[in-house]
Amino acid sequence: MEATPVVATFFLMFGFLEDSGYIPRLAIFCDRGFRAMGLNGKAVLPMVLGLGCDTMATMTTRILGTPKERLIAILLLALGIPCSAQLATIMGILGGISFAALATLFGVVVGQMFLVGWLAARVLKGERSEFILELPPIRWPKLGNLLTKTRLRVWWYLGEAVPLFLAGTVLLFVLDRVGALVLVLSAMCWAIGSLYSRGAPLPQRPVVSAGLASLCGGILCAVIAIASGELGRADWTSDAMLALGYLIVIGSFVGFTAYVWLLRVAPISLVSTYAYVNPIVAVVLGWLILGESITVEMAIAGGAVLVSVAVILRSGGASLEPGRGLFTRRRIAAAAATEPTA
Repeated sequence: MEATPVVATFFLMFGFLEDSGYIPRLAIFCDRGFRAMGLNGKAVLPMVLGLGCDTMATMTTRILGTPKERLIAILLLALGIPCSAQLATIMGILGGISFAALATLFGVVVGQMFLVGWLAARVLKGERSEFILELPPIRWPKLGNLLTKTRLRVWWYLGEAVPLFLAGTVLLFVLDRVGALVLVLSAMCWAIGSLYSRGAPLPQRPVVSAGLASLCGGILCAVIAIASGELGRADWTSDAMLALGYLIVIGSFVGFTAYVWLLRVAPISLVSTYAYVNPIVAVVLGWLILGESITVEMAIAGGAVLVSVAVILRSGGASLEPGRGLFTRRRIAAAAATEPTA
């Protein structure tokens, strides 16, 4: 609520630029720069709106012509466009140091936006829409129209954006307090990687893909361990070496190789059920090997997980494309075997 006066002032100034005919000309002027990031001049509208409210700017990305452009714009909004509250904080802190510090910060932000946009435009698949824009005449805005637009946009901000902010803040606070924030982020990264791997130029042999992933992950973890000093505090016990060997053989060679193979022959909706089953496997192994106890709550959660997996398999198996999944292939083979011959 404290940012409402700042947001209202921004909406008023944005309405002035919009009604005066300046925004379309700014879009044409910035078109060449946005094309380097896989966008076109229309992206100037959500980028400018992001200086006031990133949530509203994200919703206005619908004016962009293709899903690829909308995804790039949302990525850049989340990465480098500070909202009005962040902008005021940044200018208040760095403005008291020196103008060079403020210019350096914004230079780094703009540079990383161009770099990430350029990379995203080449990694993401999709087409770029044509840039066609009507130029209205330059004119003085009417005060009544400006006040009406500002009032409606402020009411929208208070009614839709603020509840989203509050819900997101509470969710992040709860996840951080219970230690689940890192787990949620890791699951999101794994899911994004799984979706990307369906069309990525990976090696044909699943064993090679699993080996490369394990090698890159091991190198990254080793660098982080050395930089943080964890390597010197390591306790090389027999249990630790046994656990490491289990992760290498079962988790990487067997498990990840099977996962990469499934990504190629089965629908992603079926492959994603691993995320439900893995915790149950971990609990059962802890009970069998380490003698850990299984509580009633854990048993209820495990049953709910199994029911969820069964629902996914039952609802998703009937609509699979022929030849895409293991269950479909069996179904087609069984139908062919029972089909009468002439």
